[in-house]
Amino acid sequence: MHIEWGEFKEFRKEREKIQKEDKLYLLIDFIVSFYNIHSLERIFEILKSDTLSFLMMKKRGIKGLDDLERYIKLYGSKFQKIY
Repeated sequence: MHIEWGEFKEFRKEREKIQKEDKLYLLIDFIVSFYNIHSLERIFEILKSDTLSFLMMKKRGIKGLDDLERYIKLYGSKFQKIY
């Protein structure tokens, strides 16, 4: 599976009108919403396999599944359905 970056840009524009949020956070929200994926492992694999999202994770020090889980927990209940 690959990320539809055009769809993500539209999703991001709409969300940023409401509130400014971290782009990786928005990308994870997009994957959960657009692709209806709730598996943390699957989300990590999608992010890891895409060059741009991989760089986004690297910038935030996310190297593995545990790091991604800690990052998601920073945003609280929004992603509790993922665990």
